[in-house]
Amino acid sequence: SLELCLHRRRAELSSLGDNSFGDHRAQEAVRGMYLCPGQFAAVASCGALCACYVGVLYVGYDTSLSRDEPGVIVQRFRRVLAICVLAPLALWLHAAPSSDAAGACAREVDMPVSEWLGLRFGAACWLGSAAALGLTAILFLGPLAMMDADDWADLRRDRLSPRLTNARALLVGPFAEEWVFRAVMCPLLYSAGFAPGTCVLIAALVFGAAHLHHRLDMRRSWSAVLVMFTYTSLFGAYSAYLYMRTGHLLPAVLAHMFCNLMGLPDFGGIAHSSNPAQVRLCFFVGLVSFLAIARADAVWRPRLFDSAMWDEGL
Repeated sequence: SLELCLHRRRAELSSLGDNSFGDHRAQEAVRGMYLCPGQFAAVASCGALCACYVGVLYVGYDTSLSRDEPGVIVQRFRRVLAICVLAPLALWLHAAPSSDAAGACAREVDMPVSEWLGLRFGAACWLGSAAALGLTAILFLGPLAMMDADDWADLRRDRLSPRLTNARALLVGPFAEEWVFRAVMCPLLYSAGFAPGTCVLIAALVFGAAHLHHRLDMRRSWSAVLVMFTYTSLFGAYSAYLYMRTGHLLPAVLAHMFCNLMGLPDFGGIAHSSNPAQVRLCFFVGLVSFLAIARADAVWRPRLFDSAMWDEGL
């Protein structure tokens, strides 16, 4: 249960030192930080973070320029970095001292800010990262089966080459988006008293809304933007699930990198693959296996990662 998880974490932290200085440091670490936003305030904060994240991209931006211009990319890197630095202030705005937390917070969870942000490293982090990459690879079983030697060569040449567009898709984008839209938003929603599933849903919709601006910089039609909103919301739900389930930022970042590397599945290319029947089977098996694993985890909730934002029952 959540209480047992927090009790074990406090016990581990209390053993950091045997002398008085060590005991003091342990007590400070245990004290951590309570988050006490109301539900409206939490959702409003997520909306404000989304608006700031997207808004800074357009301050002084000439929409006649391509978003892939090197100067535009570097400028946006700097602005997104500034938002990443400022975003955790949203947690401090809703923080409460221990003396005020009793009875005032929807969830009386006391953790250091680094743990709220998923910055925990250890065996559970590496296990969560491996599980996230494995589960994502299962989802992409069909596209992986469709790739031949030439496709792998093209992927290495086009998507892994040292270009600014690749740095945006595989490094800056995944980290910045997971940091703002998962590591900051999910703790706000969870501490406001929303159920984990509701947190995942709200975070997914906010993440999808953050991509509506591509109507401007990518000059897409509204129908194309609606499709983009749909699949980014679905990915946002998956990534929020990974973050809350593991309690770590790294698994969500790695899954995001993997998905950006692979891109959207090319369903139209199935008929032109070397073995269409086998590829179709892999698409089906991958999707069914992905859903079955996610469902089994939701039902049985095995104790794997000690996440404070997910009730691990077994």
